[in-house]
Amino acid sequence: MAKLEIKGLAALREELKKFPEKVQERAAQTGVRKAAGKLRTALRRAAYAKVAAGYKRTNRLRQAIRSAVGKRLQYRGKAWVALKQVPGEPRTRHYYKVLEVGRKPYQRYALTAGKGGALKRRRVGGNYAGSPPMKPFWDKTVAANNAAIADILVTETLKAIAYEAGKALGRSRGGR
Repeated sequence: MAKLEIKGLAALREELKKFPEKVQERAAQTGVRKAAGKLRTALRRAAYAKVAAGYKRTNRLRQAIRSAVGKRLQYRGKAWVALKQVPGEPRTRHYYKVLEVGRKPYQRYALTAGKGGALKRRRVGGNYAGSPPMKPFWDKTVAANNAAIADILVTETLKAIAYEAGKALGRSRGGR
């Protein structure tokens, strides 16, 4: 695990402590959301970089790379960028992980009728070889964009603090 030093994080924490809890939460959520969006965009671009010749681009992988920001109390200030369900499809396409980590070797099994009509799991196919990673891009992209994303997190949170503080001041004065 690489160590990442975020420039301006200590100053950001001190700045956040000056404001009420609600202002801190909204500002942090905004900064995290913008940083997650930047990482999502970088991953989507890397997924289709150097595509093989003759490949028909359907954008399914691009659409499956999605980001979410925690809304529940225990997940405030956290964001996830991951493979998620593509809108209009019944479930997540988990086979995309073959791009990053490859596939383990396996044997094919099926349920067949045994003695007395009981179903048993038996081997019905041969051995299938695994595969190496087909196009690892996730780890390299995250590592390459760590510094830029940390910078966006700090700057956007500082901007959001100013915006939220202005809104709080306006509310305390009763509008105009």
